[in-house]
Amino acid sequence: MKKIFTDKRFKYGTYSAVVTVVVTAFLIIINLIAGKLNKSFDFSKTEMGALSNETKEVLSSVVNDIKIYTTFDTNATDIVTERTNQIIDSYKQACSSISGENIDLYLHPDFVKKYSGETEGVARNSIIVVCGDKHKIIPYESYYDESKLSLSLESALTAAIRRVNEDIEGKIYFVSGHGEADPSAYSSFKSKLETAGYVCESIELISKNVPDDCTVLFMTPCTKDYTAEEAEKISDYLAKDGRLFAVLGGIEVKKCKNMLSIVNAYGIDLEEGYIYEGNEDKYLQFPYAILPNIAQSDITSGLISASGMLLTPATQALTDTAVKKNDLTKTVILSSSDAAYIKSGQEEKNTSVNKEPGDKEGPFEIAVTVEDNTYTDTSHSTKLFVTGTSFYLLEPNTDGIVNGANSALAVSAVSWLNDKREEVFIPSKSIDNSVSMTLSSGTEQKLKTIVWLVIPGVIFLAGITVGLIRRHK
Repeated sequence: MKKIFTDKRFKYGTYSAVVTVVVTAFLIIINLIAGKLNKSFDFSKTEMGALSNETKEVLSSVVNDIKIYTTFDTNATDIVTERTNQIIDSYKQACSSISGENIDLYLHPDFVKKYSGETEGVARNSIIVVCGDKHKIIPYESYYDESKLSLSLESALTAAIRRVNEDIEGKIYFVSGHGEADPSAYSSFKSKLETAGYVCESIELISKNVPDDCTVLFMTPCTKDYTAEEAEKISDYLAKDGRLFAVLGGIEVKKCKNMLSIVNAYGIDLEEGYIYEGNEDKYLQFPYAILPNIAQSDITSGLISASGMLLTPATQALTDTAVKKNDLTKTVILSSSDAAYIKSGQEEKNTSVNKEPGDKEGPFEIAVTVEDNTYTDTSHSTKLFVTGTSFYLLEPNTDGIVNGANSALAVSAVSWLNDKREEVFIPSKSIDNSVSMTLSSGTEQKLKTIVWLVIPGVIFLAGITVGLIRRHK
């Protein structure tokens, strides 16, 4: 019997059993304490329940009671429902003014009648954020991307809370009638605008003036020029403290003189030909799919703090006009690297994408803001956000590649134009704990070299070294 108790295997077994009991007891105590504190801890790769600093800042300003209603089936056990409830619990823990409740629409079909209107309905799995007589509906497809198995719920919830807690309402008009894409083509951007409290409409200025309730006027790439009368209507609107968001890339400069005259009046012109990046770390696969430099500004600070990356394909450079007013303040927001270039005569016979003698050299301005603070009989303030990027800046697939950063930048620019604080940029999170990254062409090539050459080479040399050592022993 004495041998049994002195046997090494018995000692190790006893030690393992004691350690197991102690660790189990420790975990039980931690669980009980967490339960008492109503706190949860997230150890998933993407920290699904962890709130960003941007969200915490928004929640710190909440003073009114806010209710978050989910509309899941009572017995729903899918991972989207689970993750959504996890995130909402984090909001409730972070802000005592926020509460939550699930309403099964099968059991309570009349519940949503007071939140459904002529322009919006409430479908199953939607989320409703309510504060007093204000509410915001977040449709299922707005916060869950089935193709990528990712949730952008924190971004949508934080924007909705700002919407019902602050006064951010406004109306966005998209100029149409010149071959522009319909606003519905910018689905991710339009959804974020609506979540932030803006109403989006199209307008043809051939028969109308810019409405008095216009918060921001949008000009997007066209296939035919504006008439002189349309350009004059927009210029008149801007002269009266107007706000303009102009996406110019993709237009034929020589054929769109009237359209460009609007921004020319504020010192901005557009180069013919597209920008190509010569720095492999500043483009994605192709030299015209630019990953621009992002300057620190009121519009971009949230994006920079979240380490966001933008993608601006098919971009034309912005330049200064020869003559401009004295009271203009221009700020460069996005730019290319010094290695960028514009092909000379590309629109004619030159089809090469390589840099050649005679090509214009960078850096080039890709997006700028312009403020016109003049004083006549009273003070006036006109603001413009102008970019030489094409339609693809706001196109959903392009936006998805950079995790919604493009549309977040655009919404933040709208907030700046509307004299509101910037929109926060919160990347979506994978519900299956996978991690995806957007890599520049330069980084991609470096990783390929390491994986395909360096690592196998090191293993090969190590094998030879070990073999030689053994042979000489």
